[in-house]
Amino acid sequence: MIRVVPDFYPNFKCIASACQHSCCVGWEVDVDQDTLARYRQVPGPFGRRLADSIQVEEAPHFRLDEQERCPFLNRDNLCDIILELGEDALCQICADHPRFRSWFPDRLEEGLGLCCEEAARLLLTHRGPIRFLAQPWPGEDQEPDEEYEALLEQRKILLDLLQDHTKPLQTRICEAFSLHGKTPSKHPFAQDLELLLGLEVLEPSWQEALEKLRDQPEGDWDPDMELDGEHLMVYLVYRYYLSWGLERWDELFPLRLGAFSLELLARLRRMTLAEQGCLTLAHRVEWLRQWSAELEYSEDNLEALADYLSQE
Repeated sequence: MIRVVPDFYPNFKCIASACQHSCCVGWEVDVDQDTLARYRQVPGPFGRRLADSIQVEEAPHFRLDEQERCPFLNRDNLCDIILELGEDALCQICADHPRFRSWFPDRLEEGLGLCCEEAARLLLTHRGPIRFLAQPWPGEDQEPDEEYEALLEQRKILLDLLQDHTKPLQTRICEAFSLHGKTPSKHPFAQDLELLLGLEVLEPSWQEALEKLRDQPEGDWDPDMELDGEHLMVYLVYRYYLSWGLERWDELFPLRLGAFSLELLARLRRMTLAEQGCLTLAHRVEWLRQWSAELEYSEDNLEALADYLSQE
């Protein structure tokens, strides 16, 4: 068994109070049973505070306050559980976030979800092709079947193709589709926009931005999207190609989602440039973070997108 991570993964560190969009705000955080049992053993006032702050019916979770903040997120945007009990006292979801993990017959693959602004920054500031680091990991391999091995080999070909800087990104994307006997299908953007506006919205600013796109004129491809878009396509293929191919027989999903998302992000970035006269790294990170939070981290939204994008 091996563990595989992107080469920038070891550089990740939560930026805590410096984060502009704390994962401790607006998200209902489940408390796993092992951590719940540990919290019940905490004595004194802090133990009582823990007990009072966890809703235990159905799936145990922290009760958010009126501002949808975790009850342990203090005024300095630091976690009182870490300050009081140490980082190893966090529940599993808090300890893991924004990491994602996928298990396959011979490997564990990990990465960083882009709903975290620091993860998005690491991706966008990466220079050169993204490589994947492998190291031994405890556990016994299971016998891989032919379908898995074929998808694994095909994904390697895709990742190399998408990072071939001798060709424009749009050419690489078309070639990636052609490896599957397909061409990128594109709905009218007005139709894409209506779909997006009909999905669940987590942040009002996202809906406001989508509404403003109705009146945005067409524009040229943003040259900065060559590398940013490449990194996003690599992220999507790494994260979804094997899992969706094996579990849903839809290995094309990350390519479809990538082509769709590049068009959307390019328009959002052009709008920012037109309104503010510049497009900074902070702008690019924020659009990528919002895109991920709104589309990837809502299961209903991701399923709706998958259905829409599969329509030829």
